[in-house]
Amino acid sequence: MKKIFNCVVIDDEPAPREILAKHIAKHQSLSLLKSLDEAPKALDYLRKHKPDFIFLDIDMPGLTGLELINSLNAEGLNFIFVTAHPQFATDAFDLDASDYLMKPVSLERFNTSVKKVLRRLELSKEETVVLDIGKEHLHIPLDSIDWIEADNYYVDIHGRKFAEGKITIRYTLSKLEKLLPQDRFFRVNRSVIVGLQYIEKIRNNELSLRNGKKIRISKSCKWIAGFIENRLKMQ
Repeated sequence: MKKIFNCVVIDDEPAPREILAKHIAKHQSLSLLKSLDEAPKALDYLRKHKPDFIFLDIDMPGLTGLELINSLNAEGLNFIFVTAHPQFATDAFDLDASDYLMKPVSLERFNTSVKKVLRRLELSKEETVVLDIGKEHLHIPLDSIDWIEADNYYVDIHGRKFAEGKITIRYTLSKLEKLLPQDRFFRVNRSVIVGLQYIEKIRNNELSLRNGKKIRISKSCKWIAGFIENRLKMQ
């Protein structure tokens, strides 16, 4: 079944709202969740809901579109500015806007913008591992993981992109192993998973990581040594 993405339109003028509503209705992957004519009202709504797409004007009374996004925790939000003012483009992209559309928005330009965002959503889904920790969902980019080590009921996920070089969570290594792509991450012994991109070389069933650390491949995992060696040659 094709996924449908919910949209919110925010503009103080009725004509642009109607145009966007018609464009959304014609797109097979989009559904209009809410159309709002006031930015402060929209801010309250967005704090309670998290739509997949937000189409919003910039020049609005009471609260500009830029101020609205600044007032939100915009991480994970896909917001597209729709405006008659080209001079705000730099500010919009500084906020990590998905796109910047000029009024009046043609259906062709609208579809191009949506296609770009959908592609980004798909790539994000493919390149992120999601860990359910209690009631929280921890999203970790795969390219940020160098290697993982089990420590009793916890795992240390090591990566150069982490603030302290690693993050520690209560999770089992076996459960985490099942969530990782098998062509990029390899369990080399009872307590360690290593990312292919972080392996410097392999010799005598011992891995050398890019940080200089040496990790032995256990007897039960020796079959994987040749596979890793071949993959390293392909890089």
